[in-house]
Amino acid sequence: MGMLLHLRQVNARLPQQGRASIKMGIVLHMGEVISGRIGSAARCEYILIGGAVSLSVKLAALGNAPDWNPPVRAAA
Repeated sequence: MGMLLHLRQVNARLPQQGRASIKMGIVLHMGEVISGRIGSAARCEYILIGGAVSLSVKLAALGNAPDWNPPVRAAA
């Protein structure tokens, strides 16, 4: 959150310098996932599978929409 607040301050000064604003997004979500390497020695990839991964990807895609402010929620 501190980075986003600082970015707002920086962006307030950029137009005065004739520069474009900077956009940034962060998506954090907790949940159970399955992770591991898949493939052969010639072509190996690291993957994550699970509902938490799917939700994070959807939230990240929403973050590309103009003027979208993501919800912030803390869970125990």
